Amino acid sequence: MLSYIISGLYYIIPVSAVLFFGISLFRYYYAKHKNKRVPGTYSESQIKSRKICLIVSSVIAGVLAIVVLSFIGLLMMAVAFM
Repeated sequence: MLSYIISGLYYIIPVSAVLFFGISLFRYYYAKHKNKRVPGTYSESQIKSRKICLIVSSVIAGVLAIVVLSFIGLLMMAVAFM
């Protein structure tokens, strides 16, 4: 049973990180776009908090991408030098 949970987390964690990044990106750019068209729609503190959330999600997605690319490189080197 535990192996199924760990296997599920293997797929759930990257998918949730990518979804978090996508939602953060959408929320930030939507607030910026809406504030350009109708000034005062979002306060500066709301835009700042959305920007911080976007930065955090970008760091998480970047670390995840580096880990995935390093595993791919490691597997390619392992196959090449067999």
